[in-house]
Amino acid sequence: MRKPTSPPCLASSNASEQVIYFRADYPYNRSEQTLRQMVANCWSLSEVAGYYHEFIVSFRPLMALLREADEQELTPLRCFQIKLLLIHFFRRVVLKDPLLPDALLPAQWEGQIARNLCINIYQRVDRAATEYVSAFGRNLHRHLTCTQCRLLSPLWRTAARSHYILRSLRYARVSD
Repeated sequence: MRKPTSPPCLASSNASEQVIYFRADYPYNRSEQTLRQMVANCWSLSEVAGYYHEFIVSFRPLMALLREADEQELTPLRCFQIKLLLIHFFRRVVLKDPLLPDALLPAQWEGQIARNLCINIYQRVDRAATEYVSAFGRNLHRHLTCTQCRLLSPLWRTAARSHYILRSLRYARVSD
């Protein structure tokens, strides 16, 4: 029996000693039809597709408005509100999605369309929304007591790190 190897990305980043890598194989041949039948029995993809369709129908008109909007119309507050609602509604759908590989999804799967729409809207409002949150945080900081500042300081740093990590992941996915 040969020794399993880790993915090349772990070896190239010298992370193979810090990561536990699991891999599962099914040793018997399975037809694509059998896999699709298993997916149909285990998940209600038509229901999830309906949620994605509802998201697309709700947010596609917003994308058209954002393309035509000038900078005066896209105030930081308005962009923050859009970003908040966008992520709230998109998360509600994604949490119901089993996130199966493309090979197991129906031919006209609207999940990818919804993801692209979400990314496009997010990128359009992100800078101004972040400006709003930053300004709000600076103003809030002036009104807090020293004790409150010490308590919130680690939260601000954690939020900043999380934002940086999410941003780098988002741009890495878009460029792939």
